Amino acid sequence: MDNRRQLFADRSRAIEVLNEIIKRGIKYYFTVQIRYEVGFDDEMLELLKKSGFGELAMGIEFLEDESFQNYNKKSSCEEILRSVKNIQRHGIRTRGLFIFGADNHTKGIGRRLADFVIKNNICGVLIRSMYFIPGTPVYETHKDKLISTTDWSRNIGKVVHFPKNMTPAQLQREIITATAKIYSFGRFVKALLCKRGIERTLFLGECFRQKSVRHDLKKELKYFESLTSAE
Repeated sequence: MDNRRQLFADRSRAIEVLNEIIKRGIKYYFTVQIRYEVGFDDEMLELLKKSGFGELAMGIEFLEDESFQNYNKKSSCEEILRSVKNIQRHGIRTRGLFIFGADNHTKGIGRRLADFVIKNNICGVLIRSMYFIPGTPVYETHKDKLISTTDWSRNIGKVVHFPKNMTPAQLQREIITATAKIYSFGRFVKALLCKRGIERTLFLGECFRQKSVRHDLKKELKYFESLTSAE
């Protein structure tokens, strides 16, 4: 997987690279992280498909326009969904990268996300809790909500703050709920019977991986439940 989103920053260079892969007859299964705008570029999508990119990991982030607006994002839910559908029309699968813990998130966000993923045939997810980097505007507005202002080791997408409408423990449970539904036993069996090739292999592997991740997240719940306020 190539997570260097700058591959698409220079469109001409990206097209040159993709054409070179096709010209050399390189046979490999690629996936790359993208911004949603790439999903509107039909020429690029055709080249991505021909050059072996079977999956694109899109930073969808939120399901609500309010969240995009609150964090100065220019995208919208409608635009992102149109992008996802266009990518799928080109025979490329879409993986969603999501963020939990926004100010407007409430209990139930985990189930809503799972329903969105399943309904729109998004092939897999990476869910991260919001984290805050010193020096950024969002850090200044949320620094009094941080669980710790000295331990930065968790700033890799783990729960690090008191959300506005949930406790840290509730936020953790929403992440657990989302992946439990997306990678449920029923969907595991369906993938085993209905999916083929690398699509099946990847999904089945993720089911096992996500089960392990949920196990680790559950072990942290007792700690989160003991918290009463930010540091």
